Amino acid sequence: MNREETAQLIASVISTVLKRPIAATPDMSRKSVEGWDSLKHVEIMLGIEESLGIEFTELEFSELDTMAALVDAAHAHHAA
Repeated sequence: MNREETAQLIASVISTVLKRPIAATPDMSRKSVEGWDSLKHVEIMLGIEESLGIEFTELEFSELDTMAALVDAAHAHHAA
């Protein structure tokens, strides 16, 4: 899976969890998206893990709060 496919999958997970279409951009973050609170963040992270068959660390759960960071980390885990 390439970075673009990873980004599309993550955008899809975020849209599903937030129950609305999201125009994902690399600078999108928890702070810039209405409704992306701490509970939804956990749901998003778990959805990404399940969709890609990966597992994030506790530190990643707390630090990955932008689209760019999510794509970088998910792509790295998936490629490993």
